[in-house]
Amino acid sequence: MASIVNLVVAQRLVRKICDNCKVENVLSDIMRQRVSARPDALQALKHLDKGADTLTNRKFAHGVGCDACLHTGYSGRVGMFELLELTEEMHNLILSHAPAEKIKAEACKHGFVDMMVDGIDKVLNGTTTFEEVLRATRSV
Repeated sequence: MASIVNLVVAQRLVRKICDNCKVENVLSDIMRQRVSARPDALQALKHLDKGADTLTNRKFAHGVGCDACLHTGYSGRVGMFELLELTEEMHNLILSHAPAEKIKAEACKHGFVDMMVDGIDKVLNGTTTFEEVLRATRSV
């Protein structure tokens, strides 16, 4: 299989913030701690040229709840994606049973962006919330 696959796509759906009741506030202490406790989230912020201080120095969107969203603060869903294009080097790594970290490092050389980075980018642009991204990317 590894020799014939050209692209691998992973996706998670997260709820979108309701446009009718969207407001911006600073993160609660609990949510700031939850994000800070996730190395992958901190790495994603770093990848997006945002430091951990972004968590305390800016406001983030969330929905307060309204009739349009049935008082959930969310309406609709949006995908978080990661696309892995398999180059010849990556095919060779897979066929040689290289560790996942080595394969990911090679992918990053070719512009690979993981799902957490895509999700946090959607948080920063006001599409979804940290709660949703953390929920959708938690380890099983």
